[in-house]
Amino acid sequence: GGAKEQEEERAAGNPNAKNWHNEALKILEQTAKDYWELSCGSDPLHNADSDTQGDATDTPPEAETLGSAFDRRRRELEANRRMNGYLLGWQEELCRYLTCIADNVLKDMNVIEWWAKHSNIYPTFALIARDMCAIPATSVPCEWLFFAGAGIATNQRSRLGSDRFEELQVMKHTWRKSILDRAAENSSQVEEVWLDDFKELHRIDEDLAKDDEILAGPLVETVEL
Repeated sequence: GGAKEQEEERAAGNPNAKNWHNEALKILEQTAKDYWELSCGSDPLHNADSDTQGDATDTPPEAETLGSAFDRRRRELEANRRMNGYLLGWQEELCRYLTCIADNVLKDMNVIEWWAKHSNIYPTFALIARDMCAIPATSVPCEWLFFAGAGIATNQRSRLGSDRFEELQVMKHTWRKSILDRAAENSSQVEEVWLDDFKELHRIDEDLAKDDEILAGPLVETVEL
């Protein structure tokens, strides 16, 4: 939630509530900055000199993979943008991405194709999308990881940073087979004790029922006579 949800949680008694909208925006800004610096420094996608252009055309079309074709197209677009004097920084690109409403965006669309078509508008975010779309976010191990993280990221632990959260996740995964669940063990023992008590009560009830049948037998015979 945003600032409104943060105030509501604080009013409800959680002084450590965070504005998760701002937290997500900070992560997005830092990621965009890192990718921008990396691409400008060492990524050939942002180098439009003749050597880079020559390397991009050395690969035969039939030998190109999806990644190499994407990179080659990105180099061509970056070269055209530089020649026209149009090259935005990551701040302007982020502002455009957050403020402009993209057309023809549907829930069942191909995200990879969309980013490939709009890589000339969002070059930095296209690089981020290329890396993030390769992560199997819906795989079973990832679902287990998210489920395990729900027990760590509680309201009482909302001030945990990403580094400490990652450390706790790794420790939990490493120690999960060696840590004994004392609460579950004690509860099972209590259930066994209670079950023994109920067994004894059930046996007593059965004995009393048999005694009642024995005592009721002569009375039934007397009534019949």
